[in-house]
Amino acid sequence: MSEVIKNQHIGNQMLAMKMRNLYKEDIDKFKDLADYFSLSYYVNGRNVKEYYDFSKHLYTKGHNVEKLFEKGFSYLKEISDQKSLEWTLIKTEQLNRSEDFLSICSYPQLMALDREPEVILTNKLILDSEKNISFLNFMSELGVIGEIIKELVPNLYKDRERWMLLQSLTKREKDIIQELATGKKLYDISDAMCVTESTLRTHKKNVYRKLGIHNSRELVRYALIMDLILD
Repeated sequence: MSEVIKNQHIGNQMLAMKMRNLYKEDIDKFKDLADYFSLSYYVNGRNVKEYYDFSKHLYTKGHNVEKLFEKGFSYLKEISDQKSLEWTLIKTEQLNRSEDFLSICSYPQLMALDREPEVILTNKLILDSEKNISFLNFMSELGVIGEIIKELVPNLYKDRERWMLLQSLTKREKDIIQELATGKKLYDISDAMCVTESTLRTHKKNVYRKLGIHNSRELVRYALIMDLILD
């Protein structure tokens, strides 16, 4: 993978995470921003059977989009390449089982939203206990997406290493970062997570080592930069 493609892939993932967080915090602002930048996204049930929200831009991608929103998974099977759909379902199931809200499931899809099938690069995240949100990058729009990333993820080159380190952590380690960054004490986190304080200290030590940080101030700074502290 070339450096340019790798940077755009990481940028796509970082953009998806930022937009998912904004969706949870202020859905009106999210929709305004998605409309302004012509982002393609959809929200569907974690069982993949039904759709709840399609972006305005997604509706411009072909005459099959409206039918997909109305009919759901049964129509997805009609317009998708079966091999890519099988892979999509496998990746989605893995994400759902993980219950990792800081993880991103990335995969290609081959769908005929219009007359001809098109390759779509998808970044899917867990939205809440019932829904996922997916951001779609159409091959024909990759240059445009690159410009959007520059606008919304201005520190991509500085933050890409932090992002890759975050994705190397386990779900439990990511959970601990979020708890520690809000100022909670070890005994409170221990009770909430049903683990001993000794085990928690070991996790904390591993997190510090993996992220290359040395104290709580650096941890909070990292969490703020990576947009990990949510209400």
